[in-house]
Amino acid sequence: MFTKQFLVAVFAMLLMSCNSLAQKQQVKNGFEGCWTHSYEEDTSRQVNTFRKCDFKDSFPPSRFRFKLQLNKDNTCEWLYLSPTDGHFMKPGIWEFHKDKKELVIHNQDGIVEKRFLLVNHQTDKLLLKPVR
Repeated sequence: MFTKQFLVAVFAMLLMSCNSLAQKQQVKNGFEGCWTHSYEEDTSRQVNTFRKCDFKDSFPPSRFRFKLQLNKDNTCEWLYLSPTDGHFMKPGIWEFHKDKKELVIHNQDGIVEKRFLLVNHQTDKLLLKPVR
């Protein structure tokens, strides 16, 4: 009886510590939030400049401006431009591989939709290189 209770307590503590570690890693990377492609600031065709969606200098009008919402629970949404020129948010999952400095966006079926290499990250600015 004691052994069973002890094992349950140890398992619960391990589960909580793993969960808090994952939360710390998510907060540590700082990608959470809404990011909008500020293509006016792109310095090359290889690297995209992203700003927080509430960027103090509003974005000028544009026919399409890629937007990405990264949530703390690793769910996400991105603005999709359909072949019929419609715009809508697509849901998915995001992950960041620190070793490769790679941000990967999956659709709800787990298929990779977008991949970026991190070039630079600041509080209000994100430089990403699309991987094709």
